[in-house]
Amino acid sequence: MIVLPERTYEARLPKAKALCTRPRVVFDGALEVDGESVAIDGWLGSENHNWGSKHTDTYAWGQVVGFDDAPEAFLECVTRGSSWARSGRLP
Repeated sequence: MIVLPERTYEARLPKAKALCTRPRVVFDGALEVDGESVAIDGWLGSENHNWGSKHTDTYAWGQVVGFDDAPEAFLECVTRGSSWARSGRLP
């Protein structure tokens, strides 16, 4: 699932790109942190890919997989900001 207008994936701008390769996936296994293992069997999530020549200056990202009345649904949203927008300069 693409999260930007399709034409931007081949364009020079934006320099940071993202897509959601699997919007709803079940994770099984374990996560080990500082020698402590936590089971993650049956956790719902998504698999995303971010790339580009420069990271976005500021952004907020949200993701929900499964709602009470719609367990197969998902929501993926993102906002972004840039240093040129905050400075009032256009690229």
